Amino acid sequence: MLSLHCCGAAVRELSGDMSESSRNLQQDVWLALKARKESLEAQLKHKTDKLKELCLKEAVSSASTFTADTVCLCVI
Repeated sequence: MLSLHCCGAAVRELSGDMSESSRNLQQDVWLALKARKESLEAQLKHKTDKLKELCLKEAVSSASTFTADTVCLCVI
């Protein structure tokens, strides 16, 4: 059994022995995973931006109880 390495050398070595349909399937799976990753990254960015916006609103509405350090930590 051939183990997969993070550098991809084992995958490249294995692909020479794979049938065309297996390579197509592997590429389809890779493309689907890549699309899922991009979607999750976009969702994370959107939610992070919304959280920053919410933190800033809260900081403004509660300005007397926040220190400068607290506001900076919340925005980061």
